[in-house]
Amino acid sequence: MALSKIQAESINLADTFAFTGTVTGLATLSSVQTVSSAVASIDTTVPSGTTIITMVFRDLSLASSDEIVMQVATSGGLLTGNDYIGHSTFVGTGSYNASSFTTYIKLGVSGFSATDNSFNGIMQLRSLNGQYWSYSGQASSITAYVGVGSNAGRVNLGSNTDITSIRIKGAGGSNIDAGSFKFYFE
Repeated sequence: MALSKIQAESINLADTFAFTGTVTGLATLSSVQTVSSAVASIDTTVPSGTTIITMVFRDLSLASSDEIVMQVATSGGLLTGNDYIGHSTFVGTGSYNASSFTTYIKLGVSGFSATDNSFNGIMQLRSLNGQYWSYSGQASSITAYVGVGSNAGRVNLGSNTDITSIRIKGAGGSNIDAGSFKFYFE
């Protein structure tokens, strides 16, 4: 097909356009998931070929004192060992906290473990080469602590190159009891 060059002023963006062919690079969205009763964990399927995963969350909380975490799964199963290397910091009114973790990704941050906490934030994972994924995120809670936390790290998928699902849960087994979240897959 020959390339046609069109001047910008010759296009009326109020018109209706029809396109043919394949559109690539668009994000796939999960539906908004709302927690209305306590659950042990929530699993979300990741579309094949995804290289960027973004999670947005609002008022996510646990039923008891614990930390909210994310784990990823591949075709080989849920990664729970030393597949993660991450660090978390929190800065708030009159306090500071930092920690490291190796068995999950923190959505909240260290020190945010009170039962009356709820988190709001964003987490993003990006594939470096299939096997290694880097991540970073931010979260805040104004319910029990006034402050913001951030975390960053990497996940090693081993011989696998695709994340097949994501699990959200309490690090120590606490139930998720409230909140909403949504994933964007690219």
